[in-house]
Amino acid sequence: MSASRLVRAAALSGACALFFSTHVFVDCLRIRAKIVRAPITATGGHVHTTATPEVLRNLPAPFAVIARIRNDAAAAGRFIIQIDGATVCEPSVAAQSTHRIDCAFERDWTSSVPHEVTVRSSAGQWALEYLEFATHHGSSSRTRR
Repeated sequence: MSASRLVRAAALSGACALFFSTHVFVDCLRIRAKIVRAPITATGGHVHTTATPEVLRNLPAPFAVIARIRNDAAAAGRFIIQIDGATVCEPSVAAQSTHRIDCAFERDWTSSVPHEVTVRSSAGQWALEYLEFATHHGSSSRTRR
């Protein structure tokens, strides 16, 4: 191998090492704030809860909003998930089924204050079975039904 090819190979290797050392994730902030752990049956078409700073544990935005909604009504229902009055997403849940909903909250956020969470629907009978905020989608400890 010629000296010039050896120098070029060393320079290219050094450039690759520098690039990858500054552009590769070596750590991941994994926070899961479990807001609702047990089913809450809707009253008057909505479920309301508060996410407290103790539960949020310095959760940064953006984050995943993971909910499981059970629709006991005879027809599919449209649901509105809101945090502090701002709509996060509007999923549909089929009649007489339970569905996991994954949304993303991408607004300004401070985890050191309480936040109001509301889920609304005109569906007849339904319940919010589970709600969590997380820095990553997935890894919910409960299974889909």
